[in-house]
Amino acid sequence: MKCVAALFIDFDKTISKDHVYYSTGGSSDEKKITQKLAQEFMGGEQRIALLHKKFQSYTDRKIEMYIVSYGFIGIIKRVLKFTGLLSFFKNRIYGRDSSLLKRFGYDKGKFIQYFKTENNWKSYQVLFIDDDLRNTALINEKRTARVYTITSGKGLTKDSFDAVEQLLKYDSREGQE
Repeated sequence: MKCVAALFIDFDKTISKDHVYYSTGGSSDEKKITQKLAQEFMGGEQRIALLHKKFQSYTDRKIEMYIVSYGFIGIIKRVLKFTGLLSFFKNRIYGRDSSLLKRFGYDKGKFIQYFKTENNWKSYQVLFIDDDLRNTALINEKRTARVYTITSGKGLTKDSFDAVEQLLKYDSREGQE
């Protein structure tokens, strides 16, 4: 079974349960994020445990995980740090204040294409997860990556992780770029 090499995951309402950027009024002030608030944004202890379990599984399978978000990097890192999830992403967190995301005009598809080219990944080796249908539809239409759209309005759930798991497996798209 051939697994995906990389996951590109949105943050707000995808990794987080709530829209952190809007909840903080679009602020880049990391000090506004307390441990309690971070846990609330992520949906509480049970959901954080689920995220940890799934992200550990991806890490164990050598799947590189990237965050590509329109939120601020410092805010995202602080939420992840307070919830014990930061280490899964290492230095692969890109937000509205990322020079690389800016370089591509905040186009997540072009951003992902850059990493595909740099790493010699095929489209079937990359999975993009986002709650914004505009992003997933465009990436799917251009066949930049396989996509999964979060429709729960509550971020990644057990059911959505089950669906993602199926997409991580080898499938008939292998020969497609």
